[in-house]
Amino acid sequence: MHDIVQEEDCETFMNANRGQILEHGGEWLRKIKNAICKLHVVQCYEAWGTALIRSGAEHDPPFDESIGKAMEEAFGDNMPAEGKFGSSPPGSIESWSGNNHWKCPRPDWEGDPEDNKDGYCGYAQCSAYTYKRVRRWLSGSEVDLMVAVLPMPCTTPTGYSNEFATSVFDLGQSGFSDGLNLMRTHVDDPHDFEFNVGNIDSIPRNEVVPQSDFDSEGNATWRRSAKRGFVGKMWTFLDYECENGFRFRAG
Repeated sequence: MHDIVQEEDCETFMNANRGQILEHGGEWLRKIKNAICKLHVVQCYEAWGTALIRSGAEHDPPFDESIGKAMEEAFGDNMPAEGKFGSSPPGSIESWSGNNHWKCPRPDWEGDPEDNKDGYCGYAQCSAYTYKRVRRWLSGSEVDLMVAVLPMPCTTPTGYSNEFATSVFDLGQSGFSDGLNLMRTHVDDPHDFEFNVGNIDSIPRNEVVPQSDFDSEGNATWRRSAKRGFVGKMWTFLDYECENGFRFRAG
């Protein structure tokens, strides 16, 4: 509200005191109308659609194999997994891969030397969404659906990791840019449309080899991990200042 009343022609607080004759009352009402006309964007609390997820994990092999197989699993025949979101719009989106240094060679190992090497856990994760229906609060009006996405560097360690040592911010082929991304589509029928957010076929590949701490017997004392990609926050809005939308207008 503070921003609105600072706008030109929105002098909404310049009204008469109680009991005072209101001069130029029509002019003040016009300015109230101008202020209300600026309230055309509302948060969308109810939306329905499809959620797509890619996920893969591989444990214990050398670094290249661990990240490679995690990526292969994420892009395998059973992926992406498809689910639905209903009522509440999605609040997050992600696309990243990562590793942790899981084990090192044991000095007293008596088995196959091929099994006594540095081992890593590899992970790959990605999500994307398709909006298909929203609740439109003004019957008969059309609306613009707006989705805001703020991608950020990964900040949490992988599973089985004590410390998140390295984060490489990489948007890959997500279609997002650094900073706040605003996307919109015009919706004439709130029960029949499709609007895609994110790229389910893009996961940046981690290339940083993390290093963990081990004791003299080869037991892990502090595991470290690394990720490449992004995690993002999402917000969904409805904008009625559009073709066949809604505003207070003269006549």
